Amino acid sequence: MDANVKNNQLMENDAVQKVSDMMKEHYPDAGQDYSLLLEQMGQMAQQLDHALKELAEIEVQLRNAHESPVKKYVSHTVDLTENRFRSMSERLTELKGHIVENAKETLAKVKQMGVKALDKVFSVIGIKKMLEILQDEVEKSVRDIGKTIEKVETVGQELRSVGGHLKNVGRVAIGKETIAVDGGMEGRFQSKIVSSLRLEEKILGKMNDLALGAIESVDRLGRSAERVSEEKQTDKSKEDVAKDRKEKPSVMKDLQEKKSQVIMAIPAVNKEKAKAQEAAL
Repeated sequence: MDANVKNNQLMENDAVQKVSDMMKEHYPDAGQDYSLLLEQMGQMAQQLDHALKELAEIEVQLRNAHESPVKKYVSHTVDLTENRFRSMSERLTELKGHIVENAKETLAKVKQMGVKALDKVFSVIGIKKMLEILQDEVEKSVRDIGKTIEKVETVGQELRSVGGHLKNVGRVAIGKETIAVDGGMEGRFQSKIVSSLRLEEKILGKMNDLALGAIESVDRLGRSAERVSEEKQTDKSKEDVAKDRKEKPSVMKDLQEKKSQVIMAIPAVNKEKAKAQEAAL
């Protein structure tokens, strides 16, 4: 596979860039959508890389934390999310590979047939299903992380409440004012892990928006393909009409010539009849 695709640099691929430029020149609206799709794909890859790095930070926090129900619950979510990220990465690479191959095939066709072969670019609408699957995976990860945040916050609140209650009971017993507590080391771990999970949730939220935007871009490309097809049919119909108009005068000319020949032949026939009648007398 092209090195640029593996490195998430789809916009820098030579074939893709050339096709993008030609699309903007000959199909301006579709060209803008095509360029936007490329940008959205690149940004999705960047967000996924960011999400993977943040997930690695969360894993470090988990390794350094004491065993607890919270750690076990978060670890389960992290494992599930990591598997989804691996699937997303593979799907993104597949999507970008499809676009690159499409661009290369389009350039080859353009060399043979001219710019009219650019309509082959519209075949990228076939990636819509792949984008929808990717977006679904991102959305599920966002929901799972949201649930995990809620769970950790609930447990943390209970921990702080219980810890604070026990400490404050003792302070009240000796006549001191009550104080706010943070739940100890476990409470601090939960606070830090929640902060990391929230950042992960935010990153994936952006990626989800990009995936939805990419689906919309593909839909617009599909509508552009329909318009181009309709325009081609209209142009073809116009050519057929022009051809018919060109042929019809020719047919009329032939009919006129045949008619003239018949008319010219009539006096000759009458002349022969007259000679025959004279001979009979």
